[in-house]
Amino acid sequence: MRKLKGYEIQNSIEEKCWKLSSYILSEYDFRGLAHPANEYWCIFENKFKESFETIFFKELIELVGLLRAILDSEPLTVENEVYGVDNSFGILKKETGETLKLTYREVCNKIIHAISYEIKFNYSEYHPLDNNKNGYGETEIIEFKNPKIITQGSFNGKQWNAEIDFLKFIDQTMNLPIQ
Repeated sequence: MRKLKGYEIQNSIEEKCWKLSSYILSEYDFRGLAHPANEYWCIFENKFKESFETIFFKELIELVGLLRAILDSEPLTVENEVYGVDNSFGILKKETGETLKLTYREVCNKIIHAISYEIKFNYSEYHPLDNNKNGYGETEIIEFKNPKIITQGSFNGKQWNAEIDFLKFIDQTMNLPIQ
């Protein structure tokens, strides 16, 4: 049996990241086309939305399964702080009302163990990857696409909700130092 080489795994991860990013960013545009004033696209949107979500979450779960296998077998670390700036990848909201910042590994867990998924097509004034040190904020653009993945599940009978910063998660995934 042949073991996959690091570059083969990295290629597979990059392909899934590009697919997921393309799917979600094109959905922003599709939502504009599916305006009620455009009868054809409005009718098409209902079928498209169901297919989009099915394909998107299938690809996301496959990617995260691969990532967890790698995280469990490789000595990879994702820093909790970069250049002195928080490097969390989302927020966990517990049934008690408590909120916690999610690490990269915890985001993977919240995707794998979720019983429901949703995408929020948010916009923000700031680039989602900007940390005031990397130059992403130096632009004339005034509105950025900033999708969030919302997952829900339970642990030991207690409900949780996770809000995952999709672009930050994908950016980190594309830059994992896989051997």
